[in-house]
Amino acid sequence: WCRMPELPVGAAEYKRTKTFTGKTTPAGLRASHSVKAGVWGQLVVESGRVVYVIEDEEDLSFLLTPGRVGVIPPERPHHVVPDDEASFYVRFLRAHVG
Repeated sequence: WCRMPELPVGAAEYKRTKTFTGKTTPAGLRASHSVKAGVWGQLVVESGRVVYVIEDEEDLSFLLTPGRVGVIPPERPHHVVPDDEASFYVRFLRAHVG
């Protein structure tokens, strides 16, 4: 069993996506993608379930539900598989430097 990545201390949100559902999730989130260097993400599930897959370590999979947040490290390929009843959004954060 592998652990969820952890946000760096002091990471602060600077934007977030709108809420997506199982039917409105963009194809780009379902396909392999990554966030840029220095940016972290948090996948926050409001209802339903979302499978979050980190692809660069033998496809680590996490089942996310309300209360279980997925942490998205910079530059690591990943994708999501929401169920039809899912609603979720992504918060984008930067680590505070200095």
